[in-house]
Amino acid sequence: MTLLAFVLFACGGMSIYEALGHAFASAGTGGFSTRNASLGEFNSLYIEVVATIFELLFSVNFYIYYCILTGRARSALKNEELHCFIGIVLFAVVSIAINLYSRGYYGSIATALHQAFFNVSMSISTSSFATVDYTLWPQYSKWMLLMLMLIGGCAGSTCGGLKLSRVMILVKTALSDLRRMNVAITRARMKLIILGNAATMTKHGFYKKLFQFCGHDDEALTEE
Repeated sequence: MTLLAFVLFACGGMSIYEALGHAFASAGTGGFSTRNASLGEFNSLYIEVVATIFELLFSVNFYIYYCILTGRARSALKNEELHCFIGIVLFAVVSIAINLYSRGYYGSIATALHQAFFNVSMSISTSSFATVDYTLWPQYSKWMLLMLMLIGGCAGSTCGGLKLSRVMILVKTALSDLRRMNVAITRARMKLIILGNAATMTKHGFYKKLFQFCGHDDEALTEE
């Protein structure tokens, strides 16, 4: 993929040195450019699209590419992390583009989509290629890009960040704990006994609401 990126960058008008440097920067998702103004100095939609695509490709778990090369493409494309990654990118691109267009930052939705797609790919891949100063964008767009930087790409990629697989495990664990808590409180078979001083415990918002709920359902409360 690095060789392909080099060829495509060279076809976009870069010199051999610049194409090689940007290809390696894309492969490492570092985003270091040979120009002070980064990719924005080339002022080329073609180069920006190439960089965007390869930053996303290098953000995917390399094991998926290995599975594809070894004839297990069907199982590789069922990867849950890959599906989540694609979903996050699509949601971020569409929502940021709408935010930029609705706030009047760009005159057409196509331009807003282009800028959103480029900067989303750079943020989630923790790369630093740039074409515009996104710190001037609306608050929603800036916070969305910041969250993408924290999450990062897939495990087994060259990206930084927490890695998407860890975030997925964290979210699943949190939801599982909430479900277990719900079962413990709402599906008691016989009775729920709470030991403590009623006057003290009712000062806490959660226990006060719980006591009110039990009293509403004609459950016995003993205030000792």
